[in-house]
Amino acid sequence: MTFKAPDGETRQETRALFIMIGAAPNTAWLSGHVDTDERGFVLTGADVGRPSPSKRAQTASLPWVMCAPDR
Repeated sequence: MTFKAPDGETRQETRALFIMIGAAPNTAWLSGHVDTDERGFVLTGADVGRPSPSKRAQTASLPWVMCAPDR
């Protein structure tokens, strides 16, 4: 992963990344990559619009994208 800041970039090797989106979804950057509903929330499990790569409820439309509920 590359962290970009005004004073330069830092690269950090990672095995996973957890992104907190919150109650007002900040998912515009996922457009065209991960299925979302009309409000911008990531669709998971049975709600995925095309065949899901996994039957797991937390899995989005890409197999390496997982979602965790905030309630």
